[in-house]
Amino acid sequence: MKNSKIPHIDGLIHVTGKSHFITDLPKRDLLYVYPVFSKISKGEILEIDFSEAEKVKGYVDKITFKDIPGENNVGIIEKGEPVFPEKNVEFYGQPVCAIIGKDYISARKCAKFVKIKYREEKPILTISDAIRENSFFKPTIKVKKGSIKKGFKNSDYVIEGEIITPIQEHFYLETQSCRVIPEEKGYTILPASQSPSEIQEVLASVLGIPQNLLTVDVKRLGGAFGGKEHNPTLYAAITAVAAHKVKKPVELRLMREDDILVTGKRHKFYAKYKCGFDESGKIKALKYEIYSNGGAYTDLSIPVLERCVFHSDNAYFIPNFYLEASACKTNLHPFTAFRGFGGPQGVFFIEYIMEEVARTLKIDPFEIKKRNLYKSGDKTPYGEKIKECFLDVLFDKIEPVYKEWKKEVEDFNRKNKFIKRGVGIVPIKFGISFTLKALNRGYALVILYPDGSVSVSHGGVEMGQEVSTRVAQIVSKTLGITFKNIHIESVNTKRIANIPPTAASTAVDLNGNAAYKSAKILRKRLLKIARKMIVEKYGKIPSKIDFEEDFCLFDFGKIQIKEIIERAVFEREKMAEYQFYRTPFITDFDEEKGRGNPFYYYVYGVATSLVETDLLTGEVKLLKAKIIHEMGDSINYDVELGQITGAYIQGMGWLILEDMVYENGGAISNSPSTYKIPTICDIPKIFDVEIFLSGSEYSSVFKSKGIGEPPFIYGESVFFAVKNSIGGLNLMPPATPENILKVIGDIFK
Repeated sequence: MKNSKIPHIDGLIHVTGKSHFITDLPKRDLLYVYPVFSKISKGEILEIDFSEAEKVKGYVDKITFKDIPGENNVGIIEKGEPVFPEKNVEFYGQPVCAIIGKDYISARKCAKFVKIKYREEKPILTISDAIRENSFFKPTIKVKKGSIKKGFKNSDYVIEGEIITPIQEHFYLETQSCRVIPEEKGYTILPASQSPSEIQEVLASVLGIPQNLLTVDVKRLGGAFGGKEHNPTLYAAITAVAAHKVKKPVELRLMREDDILVTGKRHKFYAKYKCGFDESGKIKALKYEIYSNGGAYTDLSIPVLERCVFHSDNAYFIPNFYLEASACKTNLHPFTAFRGFGGPQGVFFIEYIMEEVARTLKIDPFEIKKRNLYKSGDKTPYGEKIKECFLDVLFDKIEPVYKEWKKEVEDFNRKNKFIKRGVGIVPIKFGISFTLKALNRGYALVILYPDGSVSVSHGGVEMGQEVSTRVAQIVSKTLGITFKNIHIESVNTKRIANIPPTAASTAVDLNGNAAYKSAKILRKRLLKIARKMIVEKYGKIPSKIDFEEDFCLFDFGKIQIKEIIERAVFEREKMAEYQFYRTPFITDFDEEKGRGNPFYYYVYGVATSLVETDLLTGEVKLLKAKIIHEMGDSINYDVELGQITGAYIQGMGWLILEDMVYENGGAISNSPSTYKIPTICDIPKIFDVEIFLSGSEYSSVFKSKGIGEPPFIYGESVFFAVKNSIGGLNLMPPATPENILKVIGDIFK
């Protein structure tokens, strides 16, 4: 279904500034709420003094945990994460209370005048602190395959080491925002959230009312990357409690500095490994001990840890494998979902190890990685069978480019002393599905109107990934109604209920399949009416009928589809269809056995990057990138190309540029001037992206595959190119100039 002529469904209103986000909506009779954040990482609240705040012009009211009419909890996987703490704060930046003001400026100003006294306690801030204090969330995840004891015994070489992956800030354009409007019965909630049903469920509990009295409506988000999966639930709850107290519409919007300070980010991970291999570089045994910094509350740390575990083998068959993984409970903000959801960290671990194997044997990393690739029929450490695999094909396709660049690097480095180049290669095998089986469900409502226009409601939140564009294409293609006549509605929990988060690269798979099922049923009804109309008009039965470009086409004429819909409505045919889709052939991961079939299919790909490193300044320039990304088939080539290129650059930023610095538990890299994300200047001059259409049997709607998360991992090839440019020194990400210079002295000894 390749089509690069279809535009972004809302592209025109975006570029003309007409698209509305939460804070763009009319502000009549609107009040504002702003949280008061803890300035310590751990301690007991002794006193909250509102007296100075109450004197500020524009002050309306205050809210604390005492104003919560229902349950003081926003935890969705595990209870215990409060809206406001009742006694103890657990992280720097935790909302302790909030101020309601007549306008946004007043609410923020009043919040600054609230004084809080604490009895401060010693916090746990790092993974090493948590290990020492035995501070963990449950459960510990274990995976075992074969016998690592025998594997190590049969190895010619055994290496050991430690690996760290860094924190990453989402830096979405739209900060955490929400508006809550009291209704005759219940409330309308307008949150910037990837999880409308989670908002509905949690806020019903917080407000002490049934879920059917809450309508959650999400039109679009100004970016998310996972940072609006669970993070927004807390801020929606604060807004709802404020609206409940004052009985008026209330809006919340965090300032950028506060948003970075208080919200969850990509988990920092730490791994200890032991790897055995033979003289050719074939891996015989691998043992992992993995820890993540989960922060103060569980949030999504356990499922993130699971996905890290599921990708700690990446593209490589490992016959003997043992892993233990734990999420640490600390006194930093709760860490949360981020594009890739733990997968990038797991992939980084094994890629780092493969590079060390290559360095030990003095064999090119490309060869080492190629020799260990999965093949169809192999099984993962957690027991899932690889039903089809394209890794060998992809390596063959990229090999000429890699070897050409490798020779170019070697020639350049012989001639230059203070500027060195390096090339990196990273494949991917990324599993698509929520790892919790229950979340793999999608819903869609498709309505046909007599003028030939179509309304589509589904459960996928639009946040720039163009799920709406692709679902509209699916409906358009199925019904034969032009794309311009398809309208995608906001995600509304009264139209589409009980929906999973828009995450895990599954939005088109789940919602597109549900929309396809709905449209297919409607098409069948239209065919019945069309045949009847054709026979009435022409007196004979057509041999073939098709729907295309708003017309019903048959071998001796055509009829407008809108005429058929008009007739169908007149004859009392149902011109609306609500359908449900569930992902087949998956099982939950059994934590006790370390086994499961969590993924419907895998996405494959490979990327190589060429960089230049200035040994005197530590500055890195990304010069070239080549990506070959596998999909079954293409729904919208331009969308997929945009997802691949954007994800690659974001992945590169994580490991090369972005450095989140904390002081006493609080993030001090909390602005664009102190936290550097990639810009257009960081895009390589040669940026070649190839989409490999594999025709995969194991794919989803119209043979497409999930596209949002897997390409993020390609950015890891940039880090390994940097590491290779400085002679493979023990560099850990992020490879900022400062960190490069710390390890670079060995080159000149």
